[in-house]
Amino acid sequence: MIRLSTIIRAASFIPLVGLAACSGDDNGDDNGDDNGSGSGSSSGDEGGAEPPTGDATDDGTSPGESVTAPGGTTDPDEADATSEGPIDDGPDTTPPQVTAGVEGNFGLIQLTAIATDDVRLDRVQFLVDGQPTGRSAPPAFLSLDPPDQYILLFDTSGLADGPHTLVARAEDRSLNVTESAEVVFDVDASAGVTELADNESVPTATVVASTQSQIAGRIVNVPTPGTTIVTVDYDYYRISLDAGEAVSVDMLANQVDFYFLTVEDANGVQLSNERERVSSYVSNVSFANGDAPQDVFIRVSSGPVDLETNNQYKLSLEYR
Repeated sequence: MIRLSTIIRAASFIPLVGLAACSGDDNGDDNGDDNGSGSGSSSGDEGGAEPPTGDATDDGTSPGESVTAPGGTTDPDEADATSEGPIDDGPDTTPPQVTAGVEGNFGLIQLTAIATDDVRLDRVQFLVDGQPTGRSAPPAFLSLDPPDQYILLFDTSGLADGPHTLVARAEDRSLNVTESAEVVFDVDASAGVTELADNESVPTATVVASTQSQIAGRIVNVPTPGTTIVTVDYDYYRISLDAGEAVSVDMLANQVDFYFLTVEDANGVQLSNERERVSSYVSNVSFANGDAPQDVFIRVSSGPVDLETNNQYKLSLEYR
């Protein structure tokens, strides 16, 4: 099934933190005290306060009166210097703290780090088998994720089966660097099903056995040169459910907000709930089958966006 839609160039998703603007109330009741009227207010000397004798200084003290600054000094110049700001404690020499972890062993996996610094972190990077991945890891941006977590999605299709190593490197604004302890993880290309190229409809859907719980795929939207038109890709996967059996489907993707994920019947009727976000890079749908066994179809697609190189996804299936 091919559809033509207007292209939207995908940009990397960057979460924004809103800043609440605050304003002070400088026009309180003192205006009323200065300009109010009443029986206590009169003109001239009758009933008025005795005017001050002598010239007041800018700080409200009388001539010759000393000013006590913080710390006990009576020198006004020294008082001003004391209140200018925090004392410089010298250069930051404290390195960040960082630990590394890996989630997954097939297709797209999550490289994770918990990193903190006493002042401010500048970046977190990952090394796989001693080689940089080439991209810094952004911080997780949903409250569902652990605090201080950084996540980078990594495609394992270029790695051989077997053990590999991961190290997280954290650097702060003062160029202090810390590397985590080495973590060993395994890659197993047989742990899931890889999408077949021609699975764009129900009849050509990739068949997924109930013994397989992971699916690796790509959405390949094709822009038409010289136009704003994109041919949208659709991926279908067929699974068989027993009577009363339920399936839960997690989708892991770099640009998960641009993807559509549903469970449908053979006629294209949606059976699953609307997708829900589970974490920064994971969304989920689920479906509980009725009283009769049936084949259902997991459909993956996206908006009319050229996903370029960030078009991989992984589906993780759980049967209940």
